[in-house]
Parts: sequence; structure tokens; C-alpha cells
Amino acid sequence: MIRFIVGSHVYKVVVADQPLKDWGGRKAMGLCHGNRRLIEIAPDCPHGERLSVLLHELRHAWCYHFPRPEGEEADCDHYAGMTCAVINQLMSQGGPAALLNLETLGLKGFKAKAFSGTLAEMGIERMHSCATCQQRIAPGSVRTTPPRPHPTNGASVMDLAFHCSFCDHVQSWTEFVTPNGSPSGVCAQQPEFYTGDESTLFCKENPEKICEHPA
Repeated sequence: MIRFIVGSHVYKVVVADQPLKDWGGRKAMGLCHGNRRLIEIAPDCPHGERLSVLLHELRHAWCYHFPRPEGEEADCDHYAGMTCAVINQLMSQGGPAALLNLETLGLKGFKAKAFSGTLAEMGIERMHSCATCQQRIAPGSVRTTPPRPHPTNGASVMDLAFHCSFCDHVQSWTEFVTPNGSPSGVCAQQPEFYTGDESTLFCKENPEKICEHPA
């Protein structure tokens, strides 16, 4: 899942599980649900058109919260502000590749109970940041799982995750593992974001380290 902050609102971007139709019943490549803070991309949208569809729908979201001003200069400023925000946020989440790989981000199932130790407990001082709001997270709040084989190439990988208190979501990703059993910092899978019940479950299963170690 990819997210974009529009003003004080966070929009999720997902690939729909069935073809989309607009409000007139016509086939659509994307939809923006302002009331649900959700952007859907049609499963049959060609990969080469996803970025264009995303930008189109984000423009709708932007205009919901920041109405288009009068006059060409003001409108250009409005568009520039949106464009800068979208580029920065997209690149912080893996760039266009993350958008193209939305269907394949489900390399693993999210299991809150699988996270037991932390980077601090492994003696690793590497800092992390929330990909959405950029809040820095100290090693004592980054949970880890034991190494496991990558399902495709057999290389050793592990999952890492932390809870961002500002966004109220769990950011989870997968890294390749070094020969001594430590995460290498090289991603095997880009971040996924979990909210609602999954975020609540993660916090319940990992209470002693959650939100105690912001950097």
C-alpha cells in the first residue's frame, strides 16, 4: 500500500480487487473516494498508465481539500504545491517502482505475533524514519523477526516493523540478512502500511517497545 498526505488527511492507494466504474457506470482506471480517504487503481489498468492515473486521482483529492484558486498564476502555484508534495512522498516510498509493484507487495502475510526482538536488542544503532510523515524512530522501537528463507530465491531475509504514533499505522518491510544474522539494510520488499485492527493488534502484541523510543 502507498499513502499520500493531502493537508491533514492521509490517502491510501490500493489496487482494487475488481474492475472499477465511475459514478455514471462507465469503466474507470481509477477512483478517488474523498470521504474514505482512498484512491483505487483498477486491476486492469496497464502498468505504464498507473502513474498518470495516480496523479489524476491525487489531483481530485488535492482539490477536495484545497479548492482551485482563481487566476492562472494562483492556479499554477496550486499545481506546483501539489506536484512537489506528490514527488517527495512517492520517492520516499520507493518511487514509481513501488506503484508498479502494488500487487506483489504481499510477499508475506502480516503477523503481529511474529515480531519479538528489536534492533536495539541486536546491538544495531541504525535509525529509521516513517515513510509518510518522516518522524524518526530509534532502534528500540523497530521490531524484528527471526531470519527466514525468501520464498523466491532462498536468500535469508527478516521482517522489520515499527508503529508511528503520528500516523497511527505500522510500517513493515523486509530486508536481506547478513551472514551473522543481522538485517543488512538492503530491502527485499518495500514498506507496507497497516492501520485499523492490524495496527491495534501489533501494538497489543508488542506493548513494551511501542512508542517508547522516538528519536
